[in-house]
Amino acid sequence: MNVSYQYPPQSTYRSPQDQPPRWSPPPRARGAGVLGTALTMIVALLITPVGIGLFADGSRSTDRWETFSDSGDRLGPNVQIVGGAILLLLVAALAAYAPTGTVVAGWVWGLIPGAVALLFPGNALRAIRDIPALPIETRLALSVWATDGGLLLIGALLLGAGLASALRRR
Repeated sequence: MNVSYQYPPQSTYRSPQDQPPRWSPPPRARGAGVLGTALTMIVALLITPVGIGLFADGSRSTDRWETFSDSGDRLGPNVQIVGGAILLLLVAALAAYAPTGTVVAGWVWGLIPGAVALLFPGNALRAIRDIPALPIETRLALSVWATDGGLLLIGALLLGAGLASALRRR
């Protein structure tokens, strides 16, 4: 059996138009548009304070267990903490769709009030105390979180998630 091989193999294409298509990168992701950006901003601005409030109130309740060796309701505060974390995760995940909402929520509900609370703790505590819509326990929890830097942490994380998503789209 006589088989001949030719190296390099001869191409059967005769003109550049007959060549197979070359690989090209996938198209760039398109933005969410004005309506999508506005919608994610509204959702992020509404969900972020609820998540912060749930998380802060739950963490204050768990602190009471250790301080007073109280073995009271342990399920409720844990559900609050997990619920707050899920809401904040949802806000961070919104950055994949439109990062503007997550960035704005990080500034409005985290970095700005956190910086004000660290620079002017007396004024921040009075402002939190005067929120009539919140129960007293939640106001106490938020005041501790604000003066301990928790709001700055949440703001920095949301800002980072939004900026990472925005830079990834470039």
